[in-house]
Amino acid sequence: MILALAIGAVAEVAWTIVLGLRLPTRYEAHHWTLAWVGLDVIEISMLLATAYFAWRRRPGLLALAASATGALYVIDAWFDVTTASPGDLASSAALLVVELPIAFALWWTAVRALRRYGALQRETPSTESR
Repeated sequence: MILALAIGAVAEVAWTIVLGLRLPTRYEAHHWTLAWVGLDVIEISMLLATAYFAWRRRPGLLALAASATGALYVIDAWFDVTTASPGDLASSAALLVVELPIAFALWWTAVRALRRYGALQRETPSTESR
């Protein structure tokens, strides 16, 4: 598994270099609205999943959902800033003040859920001891 991850990282570095050299500096996206609304719909869905797992007291699934949702918010912030036109850069940067704290709060939630999950695992008797 570790070797596969390392090979994947090396391949990704090579692919990123190729993209950096070959991609145009400007590109007209044909489904711009769908891309942005779709990302927001995925964020909403993941926020609801995170809330559901918290409500159901499922710390393992809560940690997964919260960490993935946090990553989505960082991705949203990244593309808000990097795709903004010069006139929209200030308003896009202002979204960082909202999106990045949400991401960090979700990651903090994931860490707390993992700690809770670990505590639950320590409390649960092992089937091997029976």
